[in-house]
Amino acid sequence: MNHISLEQVAIVETFGILTGILTEIPSGAIADLLGKKRSLFIGGILTAIGGIVFILFQSFYGFLFGNIIGFWGFSFISGSLEAFSYDTLKDNNLEHEYSKIVSGEILVRSLAALIMPALSGILFSINEIYPTLAFSIVNTMAAILCIFADEPKNDSQQFTLNNFWLQQKEGFKVLFGKHLRVVAFIVIALGFLLELYQGVVRQSLAGFFSFTGETNGYLMSLVTIPGMLIGINFERILKKFGEYKLLILISCTYAVGFGLAIWSEGSIVLGGFVFLAIYTIEKISRPITSVLINERIPSKYRATTISVYAFLTRIPYLILITFFIELTTKQNIPYLLIGYTLIALLALIYTVSVEKKIKSTTANNQNIYEIIDL
Repeated sequence: MNHISLEQVAIVETFGILTGILTEIPSGAIADLLGKKRSLFIGGILTAIGGIVFILFQSFYGFLFGNIIGFWGFSFISGSLEAFSYDTLKDNNLEHEYSKIVSGEILVRSLAALIMPALSGILFSINEIYPTLAFSIVNTMAAILCIFADEPKNDSQQFTLNNFWLQQKEGFKVLFGKHLRVVAFIVIALGFLLELYQGVVRQSLAGFFSFTGETNGYLMSLVTIPGMLIGINFERILKKFGEYKLLILISCTYAVGFGLAIWSEGSIVLGGFVFLAIYTIEKISRPITSVLINERIPSKYRATTISVYAFLTRIPYLILITFFIELTTKQNIPYLLIGYTLIALLALIYTVSVEKKIKSTTANNQNIYEIIDL
């Protein structure tokens, strides 16, 4: 914090998040039209440039523009990476293996969460710019690897300005249309919870439970273990429970976790249990929503639809930190937790009703889309 103040940090973070949200939808449409491989390459280069700007201009404006460029790059990657993975499998008639890819991603992310803080600390102790430099180097290497990858062939289209605008409209239509009609509310509700429970909210909740910076660090290291176990077993978990029973388990855990958190002020034991439960279920929530969306949408709208979904689910967090940041203070966070609990309960009630209707539909050999109309 030698270069900017805490108030400036908040401004830098807000502008970065805003940039990521505003560029999310167009980047998805560009990926579907221009190519997912090219979109990943652009994203890797932009995030690397953002890190270099941080290093070269260690001032408020350097961090501001570096963060904006970095979030712009992340928007190119967010929808494209999932779409690239799924469509590559689909090109080879292996889309049924997607849950295995998701399992591997969870495992890698969990290992990174365990290793990277220590590695970054070591690099920072040598020179404060080394963690950011390493970040830029890794993203540059990833971008270079994209050059040698094969572009998925499924439903590719020519990039024109007219096609770009049509693609944007179709992304919204697909998300709320027949392909995702049954699961749209569920995945959006879970997306809200995933995005709302991050950043300043997670930090404030740690303070609400009376965790210090040191004890919170120990806890975050500990909870990566369930993440790794889920990464190894996600495919088996999905097969054992099925999509809807797993969604019921996720919604129920969120409701119980956030509900219990309301009454856990100052309790490290209960707080630790809540963190463990929510972090564990979070590691299942992201991949199951990815599976639900990808297996139900056409390839030519895949990245666009994923980006529209990401855009919509991130808006509440932006509104929260921009206009209602006082809700994250220790005295007000119970009200925020009540809201989270209600969202989880709505998702739970809806998912249970959907599962019952699906069972009824299957028994009567009817079309699920005729039974469930949102």
